[in-house]
Parts: sequence; structure tokens; C-alpha cells
Amino acid sequence: MRESRAMEQDIQTVVAKPSDPAPTAYRLVVVAGPDTGAICNVTASVLVGSSQACALRLSDPTVSRRHVEAWPGETGLRVRDAGSRNGTWAGGVRVMDAELGEGMELRVGDTRVRIERHVAASPSRKLVTAFGDFLGAAPILQPIYEQLERAAATDATILLEGESGTGKEVLAEAIHEKSGRASGPLVVVDCGSIPENLVESELFGHEKGAFTGAERRRAGAFEQAHRGTLFLDEIGELPLAMQTRLLRALEARRVRRVGGSDWLPIDVRVVAATNRALENEVEEGRFRLDLFHRLAVVLIRVPSLRERPSDVPLLARAFAERLGASATLSDEVLARLSSHAWPGNVRELRNAVERLAVVGDTALRATRTSASSGADPALSGLPFRQARDVALERFTERYVADMLTRHGGNVSAASRAAGIARRYFQMLKKT
Repeated sequence: MRESRAMEQDIQTVVAKPSDPAPTAYRLVVVAGPDTGAICNVTASVLVGSSQACALRLSDPTVSRRHVEAWPGETGLRVRDAGSRNGTWAGGVRVMDAELGEGMELRVGDTRVRIERHVAASPSRKLVTAFGDFLGAAPILQPIYEQLERAAATDATILLEGESGTGKEVLAEAIHEKSGRASGPLVVVDCGSIPENLVESELFGHEKGAFTGAERRRAGAFEQAHRGTLFLDEIGELPLAMQTRLLRALEARRVRRVGGSDWLPIDVRVVAATNRALENEVEEGRFRLDLFHRLAVVLIRVPSLRERPSDVPLLARAFAERLGASATLSDEVLARLSSHAWPGNVRELRNAVERLAVVGDTALRATRTSASSGADPALSGLPFRQARDVALERFTERYVADMLTRHGGNVSAASRAAGIARRYFQMLKKT
């Protein structure tokens, strides 16, 4: 997990020149509805809805808790419906994911919101390009970096929300390394991969003989992370019964091993991550509201790679440099990489760069004809069996990412729709 820090020091920060233009930003102005006159500046990703987590909070009862998400795009304001009940509309057309220009109006429920553009101030501020091993210089990341820096220095519980492959675990590692607990352990628990009957033992430990197979005492993740950080990945997969016990442990700051009678004090900082919108899970009764509030003391949404396409060349070069394969990234290859949607996010991009490193000059010899016909340059010239394996791997990545997106990051629902066992789907997700 730990990469060389030399490159990180080189690209950590750069100072924008005074002559650099100020970044384009937008604002949303409510022009009709109960909250007429309300304004929300959009310099990074924001949520619009009735939830307290929304930057533009609306009292309109026909607006969903998380109705629509908006962020500055390449040529306009990018808006994406967040699974609302009544939909998001622009110009009489229902919008799922689109880039809209200045002056256009959105209809959310019975509320109308106009898009306006303005120029953000402070052009001489530092442009941050990394947080630990997490790389990216896109404008959407700048306020997130500031929030992460402030939060890392405290013991506040942090909840990271974002699609699979966006780098949530990398951020959790960086938070730990930048905290006052850096000298302590970082313990990672993948809540989605543990059999339900073993979750309690995994988190809190067990005594010898507590259940069949418990041949010796075992310390749980909370004990192992004492005076350090506990990273609870895929927290949205935790069964409801275990959510209650986790909340009790977080509130009381003590745990009891399965089969034990003694309460053990714990000193742990918790960082949790999920690819689900947990507030939606709360509404559906699949996640406890009190646990959500306990985890989301600091709530940070990690943007997908398609929300920051300008970072693709930066990430690709970094991955290639770590592999010693920088020569494989010609301008032509970088252009092709930048044009891809990357449904598997940074993880998919990293895998693609690794394949290019293995293929070597073969990728660079791809002709314009193969590119225009849709052929994958990473497969060009490979033996059939090797090309088939690479193509199957890419299909699996895209299929799993697409199913997760269609089902709001819910692994159980995605696996049912795919017609495969949840555990097998989880295994495919991690490959």
C-alpha cells in the first residue's frame, strides 16, 4: 500500500501564477418554490435536497432528501439525479446526467432553480494535487482536500461516500498518517466480505470456546486498533443487528468479546466508507439513523473519475512511473485514456495502465484504423488466449461497476440482478 514518497513530494502542491485565470464556478438560485431567493455557490460537488447534508437545502415537500447532485463540468454545470422520487427536469426533459449551461433552469419537485455562472476569487491560492497517496488536481477536489486536512488533525469520526474504485481506502490511510495516531495501528475491516455470523467476532473478538471453531481467544478489530485508527470499509453492508452493537461500542468506547463478561475500554478513531448513499439506506430501513449520524460527524463525498476527467493524465503518468513504464504513455494513448468514461474509476484506470505496461510497444503500434473502429489498443497484436483474458477482465470490471451504479452501490441488489451469488459478486468486485 505504501508507495515511494519521492514522487509525492514533487507533486504535492504547486502555486498558481498571479496571471492564471480564476477558476470557473457556478451558483444555483431558487427562482420559484417555498425557498425562493436561496442561493448556493457551486465550486465543487454539492447536493440539492431536503436533507441536512445538502448544500442547497429545500423545504419543498415534493423534493427528495438527496434529489440532485451538481458540480462544475468541463463546459457547464454537470447535474446528475441522485435517485429522486419525482425526477430532475430541464427544458421539459427529464435529466439523469447532463451538462447544462448558464441561464438554464432545473425543476426539482415544485421548485425551480436557475444556473448562473460567476468567477471564483483567490486565484493565487495553492493548488493541491495530492492527499497522501491520493492524487488529483481537479477543482472539485480542492475543497475536499481542505476538509480532509482539517478533519485528519482531529479524532472526529469520518464517513467517506463514493463509488467503488474512487480511492476511499487510500484516503483512509492518508487520514491515519496525517493524524496524531500515525504511530498507532491502522486496522482495516471489510464489512461486506465477512460472513454475517462472524461479524461480531471480527469486530469485538471472542473467548476460547465461545462458539464452534473458537479454539483460542482472539482480539477483535477494535482491540487491535487501540490508540490507532479503525477503517470500516463497506459499512453499508453491515447487518442491522450488528449496526446496533457497533453504535453501542462507538458511544460507550468499550467492547466485550463474544462469550466474554468483561468490558474492555478502547481508544480508537473510526473512519468508515461506503459506496451507498447511506441516507437513502436509512429511508429504506436498511441502516440505522442514529448510527449514520454517529459515523457522519465529518461526511466527505469522494468524486468519481468521470467527475474529474482532467486528472486522468496525471493519474496515468503516476501509475506508469511507479511501474517504470512511462514510455508507454504517448500523447495518443493519453488522449484515448482521457476519452474513456472509466466506470470502474481510478482502480480501472490503474489496471488499464498496468496492462499497457505489460503489452509495451504493442499498444503504441495501434493504428488510427483500429482506434476508429473501436478496437482496444491494449489487445492489438496479442495472442488469442492472452487477448481473451484481458478482454474478459475488462468486461468484468465494467459489468460489475455498471451493476453497482444501477443499484446505488447495493451489492446484494446488484448480485441478485446479475443472477450470481453475493459472495462471488463481491469477489469479482475486488479483482
